[in-house]
Amino acid sequence: MTAWDLEEFDRHITKLNAVCTDMRTAAGTGASLGVADGLMYGILPSPLVVPILSTLNGHVDDMLAALAEANEVTRDAIKQTRADYQFAEESGVSQSKKVEDDIVATAAQIGELLS
Repeated sequence: MTAWDLEEFDRHITKLNAVCTDMRTAAGTGASLGVADGLMYGILPSPLVVPILSTLNGHVDDMLAALAEANEVTRDAIKQTRADYQFAEESGVSQSKKVEDDIVATAAQIGELLS
């Protein structure tokens, strides 16, 4: 039987929260930077380079936001798995106690019949 540590689930969820926050921050920061000076690469290359970099920057921001969303879905799935596991553990303990009580009661009945 495999036993899982619920605290390990919690630690993993906390780490994923931090990663998601960092990704959302990075995506928002990249979008807010933009292009400060249209001639930052010089008079000749800037008209070609800046639009390409701006487009790439927008795609990277979108990818970071999508990756953050995917990690949030993973985090939520881990939260649900933790809740399901805790419920199964508690149900198992409860069921085990019931089986133990039934065995004790049956043994008592057998003892009465044999005496």
